[in-house]
Amino acid sequence: MSKVSEIFRDICENNSRKTAIYSYEDGKMIRRNYYELARDVNSCVNYLVKNDIKIGDRIFIFTPTSYRLTVFMLAAFQLGIQVMFIDIHARQETFKKLFAKFEPDYVLVSNRTVLFRPFFKSIAKIKRVINVDKIQGDESKVELPEIPDDAPALLTTTTGSTGMPKIVVRSHQDLYNQLDLLQKNLPKSGSPVIMSTSYIYLFAVLASGDTAVLPRIQLDKPAKKINKQLAHYARIPITIIITSPVFGIKANNVFPKLERMYIGGASINLDQAMTIAGKFPKSQNYIVYGATECNIMTHCGLKTYIKNLTTQYRSTLGKPFNGVTLKIDEDDNILVSCTALIKGFINDERKYDRRKIDWYNTNDKGFIEDGVLYYRGKYNYFITYKGERYYNHEIEQYITVSCPEIKKCAIVQKRNRITLFLTEKVDEAKVSTILSKKYDFKVKYRYIPAIPHDTRHHTKTDYKQLLKIA
Repeated sequence: MSKVSEIFRDICENNSRKTAIYSYEDGKMIRRNYYELARDVNSCVNYLVKNDIKIGDRIFIFTPTSYRLTVFMLAAFQLGIQVMFIDIHARQETFKKLFAKFEPDYVLVSNRTVLFRPFFKSIAKIKRVINVDKIQGDESKVELPEIPDDAPALLTTTTGSTGMPKIVVRSHQDLYNQLDLLQKNLPKSGSPVIMSTSYIYLFAVLASGDTAVLPRIQLDKPAKKINKQLAHYARIPITIIITSPVFGIKANNVFPKLERMYIGGASINLDQAMTIAGKFPKSQNYIVYGATECNIMTHCGLKTYIKNLTTQYRSTLGKPFNGVTLKIDEDDNILVSCTALIKGFINDERKYDRRKIDWYNTNDKGFIEDGVLYYRGKYNYFITYKGERYYNHEIEQYITVSCPEIKKCAIVQKRNRITLFLTEKVDEAKVSTILSKKYDFKVKYRYIPAIPHDTRHHTKTDYKQLLKIA
């Protein structure tokens, strides 16, 4: 049995009657305590064993998050089965490449994604397509295998911000280290009820013996649709939310018990920060910075973020979490080191390599001042002029702070031409004057209906798309 499975067993035994999960499914809110969760996981373990799915097998998950999926993944961890979790809304070409590279033995679908069954069955190497909504097993106990700490457990993909998305391998020891890091750094009071729009954080909540809220919210949908989905959770006493900026921007505050909100995944501009602060004025709100290879790195209060942005045009990432060490190299790259640093990656076919990584290069640019980390921009998006380098992010933050009428903008350089993309007409002379106070170059103005976003992350500007139309 792995350390993660041992934690889960102990938590269920010590918190049997405590609510483990709230989840809105099939038109109703379901509520399961830790006893019921352990019972359902054991039943799923029996199903997998009886169907000869065993340690080392690989399962590709192609289903939305749900209580049944959570049960399945916990069962897979106990048996040493490798699980690959991918957003079902990923681009088709990315999906196909990842599927070919991962080479799964089984594919997990649900009633909502079952129409893809013929596609998966057409691939000869797939032994079976499993419907998570039809898994049934008995309650008899089975002997669990011994699982090495370095055995692969959970595989996810990066957003590809530093190139083609790669498959990140979390071993059972990696999962334990990440759970430990999260538990030590997310302050809680009383008996917290935690909702996370990132499915991966769910397991940290359960490993703490807290109550997890599993939302069925599609953040890529319009605000009206999101708030209709959120209405189902209004009566749950949620105290902590872990989410992305798009949630704070689009969602209404229907959480009267909310104490803290952690916002991570993408940098935000002044208008976005002010919108979030205005919607959630009574809770303590934090900007969280991290990377797939190290889920959490730094944190900064939203009020401090806004103050530093408006007075110094700086995007403040804040101070490191406990157990995290940062440094900046000679090229302004942000480097991170901690015990929870992921070191495994899929290489070719069914092979994966465990790299010796003491410091992980995030490929984000920044600087540290008085122990506080500040963000400059991505490594490959900058303006070069007269031998000087100016990062897109810093320029955009300066513009939106200096010109409040500009809610969002994006700047790119294609060959020698610098283009500033805007969604609404502005006084170009005024903007040029403001730009000239800090930057020597001139820009060409171009107006588009909306600044394109990376479809996998909702709030990250898609500079590749802008370069195509510049």
